[in-house]
Amino acid sequence: MKIVMMGSGGVGGYFGARLAAAGADVHFVARGAHLEAMRTQGLTIEGGPAPLHLSRVQATSDPSSIGVADFVLIAVKLWDTADAIEQVRPIVGPNTAVISFQNGVLKDRYLLEAFGPKRVMGGVGYVATTIDRPGVIKQTGPMQRLLFGELDGTISDRGQRLLDACLKGGIAAQLSPDIRREIWQKYVFLVGLSGTTTTIRKPIGPIREHPQTRAFLLDVMREEATEDIYALAGINADDRALGSPLNSVRRRLPWLLLSLGAALIAVAIVQYYVATIESSIWLAVLIPVVATMGSNAATQTMTVVVRGIGLGEVGWETTRRVVTKEALVGLINGVIIGVIVCLTVAVWFGVRLGSMWFGLKLGGILGVTMVLSLVVAGTLGTVVPVLLKRFKVDPALASSMFVVTFTDVITFFFYLGIATLLLSQFKV
Repeated sequence: MKIVMMGSGGVGGYFGARLAAAGADVHFVARGAHLEAMRTQGLTIEGGPAPLHLSRVQATSDPSSIGVADFVLIAVKLWDTADAIEQVRPIVGPNTAVISFQNGVLKDRYLLEAFGPKRVMGGVGYVATTIDRPGVIKQTGPMQRLLFGELDGTISDRGQRLLDACLKGGIAAQLSPDIRREIWQKYVFLVGLSGTTTTIRKPIGPIREHPQTRAFLLDVMREEATEDIYALAGINADDRALGSPLNSVRRRLPWLLLSLGAALIAVAIVQYYVATIESSIWLAVLIPVVATMGSNAATQTMTVVVRGIGLGEVGWETTRRVVTKEALVGLINGVIIGVIVCLTVAVWFGVRLGSMWFGLKLGGILGVTMVLSLVVAGTLGTVVPVLLKRFKVDPALASSMFVVTFTDVITFFFYLGIATLLLSQFKV
């Protein structure tokens, strides 16, 4: 199993050394004096509970000379990510797993855009280390831990292989079924840590020991987590439950007015088919079912896609694949819901009106509408957020209005349009 450490500083150098000491085929990518020292003197880990010296390591400044790797572990600073991606492209094959152990929540988005979801796993690293001098990594505390896993939450064979190698090297590693949660937890912790230590100007130890500063640390982390949740919901962090009413009105009213304008389009569609509705009042009775199912399906898809955009899973390059998947989900759900609705309406209205044949025809119209509506909902729930993101509009803030309204408009058009074609069947 060939493992490439892209970045051999405090994180890459430490964990790479542990893996190499256990017999893994580890290749270090480094530069400058640190690289030269590794080539001539090997790599040393000082401090911590288990010091280590490797007299010989495989180190280079050119990843392309290594060949295709099984694992590429990214451990460069976040601002060097773009350069690191370009450097490792030649060694990323069809079955290579690329894992970033950098800080932050945007790191995997860059990897997904570069290599696609099949080659990317998520990762989190915890270790207190630094380059003490060329060829020497100094561990300043006992903590060391690696968490990694598939972004979709599955437990894979490749993840298990990497876990076995880490455990063999004495690394406190864990294969996580929810690596995205682990990434966000570390992000919130780091924001609280950096904000608190900078403000109080003390290391984290004394801050945690004092009740007042410990409470301040927790408050900072809670505030950061709250801001992230507000951002995902498309609400400004200043718009709080106990905040200023005028501030909330100012932030929400423009979107509500735009939503009102879009809703009037749906009204126009219904008005256009008023003659059809007048021909049978039972068409109007069933309109809430039409609107509710389409809107709910659209909201489900939109929520998944907006979350995917925020986490870097969904982008312009993956839109076609996501649209196909969500449209298929809509088709399957639509057929199931359509059959249930058709039979329910057929029995309900057939018994009530004394005509099972009429009830079946009415149920058929509604059932076909459900199928078409849920396919449209899946498509719009994917395309609209991606387009908004493409045009630099926050999809979390604006998607709901556009997706739900256009789904309603198209669904009404299908429902009343089909009914109009069969107008003679509804003279009851």
